[in-house]
Parts: sequence; structure tokens; C-alpha cells
Amino acid sequence: MAEKIFIITLGKEVKKVCSWRKSKRGVRTVQRFLLQHLKREIKIGGHLNRYLNQFGRKSAPRRVKVKVAIVEDKDRNFAYAELFDAPMPDFSLDKKEIKKEEKKLEEKVEVKPEEKKEVKTEIKKKEKIELKAVTKKSDEKNKISKTKVK
Repeated sequence: MAEKIFIITLGKEVKKVCSWRKSKRGVRTVQRFLLQHLKREIKIGGHLNRYLNQFGRKSAPRRVKVKVAIVEDKDRNFAYAELFDAPMPDFSLDKKEIKKEEKKLEEKVEVKPEEKKEVKTEIKKKEKIELKAVTKKSDEKNKISKTKVK
């Protein structure tokens, strides 16, 4: 995974459109610039997107400093653009590898079904006892209030 840094000026492109489309044009300009220079699919990160839209849709920033991570694998070939100071996600593991690791962890931690049933029954018993206590208290209050009213 290689990283590159670009400073993209948005001023000229943003001036060309009407006022309520400036932010949208800024996002498109970033995509076009990166597509022209990197020649692969572009994904814009959340921090960069928020920065381009933070001034509202009627005003976009004049320039943006962008950090781009180029991901080249067997299955994937894209560039991920993010604001310069923002953290970059980790693209080193495939989704399949992550799922395999999760399954291994689940097998290690897996609890026997009998133990699960025992724990559930204990919790239900405790809940029933608490409900009975609450209903007894409310019944006593009702009896007291009825005697006072008469």
C-alpha cells in the first residue's frame, strides 16, 4: 500500500457553478483530480467528505490537502482519499481473512449449550422473584390506599 499527498485547489471549479451547488462540485472536483492522476477507482473518506461540506452547500473550501492510499491486491485495485490529518483505515487484511479469524476466536470462546440453558434459567428465576416482590409492594400500597378512602 503506497501513500501520496496532494494539494487540490477547488476555487476555479467552484466559481463556475451556481451558489447552492458549490459543495457538490468540490467533491466532484476532488474525484476528477485523483482519477486523472491515479487512473483507478477513487473512494473518498468520511473526514474529507465532512470537511468539503462543513461550510454548507453554498460555500466550499478554496483548497484541500489530501492523503491518498493506493490499495493493490488480487481482488482490489482502488485509491482511498482522506483528509491529510485524519487517520487512515487498515487495508492489509481481506474480509475473508477477517471472517476466518473471527470464526477461530468464536470456536475458542464457544460455551457448551447446556451451560447456556442453565444461565438463562437462573436469570429467568431471578426476574420472576423480582416481579413478585414488586407486585406485593404495589398490592400493599393499594390495600392501604383503599382503607384510607373508606
